[in-house]
Amino acid sequence: MRQLTTCLTILCTLSVFAQSEPAPCSAMPAAAPCGLSVKDLDAPLQQKIAQAQERVAAARAAALDAEIDSTLIELEAARLKVAARDLYYNEIVRKTPPVTEDEYKIEYDSNHERYGAKPLDEQRARLRAVLSTKHQAARAAEYA
Repeated sequence: MRQLTTCLTILCTLSVFAQSEPAPCSAMPAAAPCGLSVKDLDAPLQQKIAQAQERVAAARAAALDAEIDSTLIELEAARLKVAARDLYYNEIVRKTPPVTEDEYKIEYDSNHERYGAKPLDEQRARLRAVLSTKHQAARAAEYA
């Protein structure tokens, strides 16, 4: 029990840090080795840098959330004395609802540039993989 409490305390602390705001462009080093600074860049490029920083912060937070969920599932598997992969399969994979036709269309339409010029039917396997992964991540977070 002490190990579980320590683990959860560490994971919660890391989660708080991951949710902090990304550093603005002005927080970047004042001058790069070549002598350029963020202030020397034009506004559209500064905006792209800020957007990239936001995406990195979001990706870090998502990775941390996934790691926390994975750790909680491993701890639950140990408590139940079953293999973590068996618990994951039985509680997450088997209980994740299948992808619906509406979800295919919404994902394809909202991310059309990602899927290129190929029609929806040719992208169905790729869309199923993306959407199934999202569903399983949501189910894992719900279970944990």
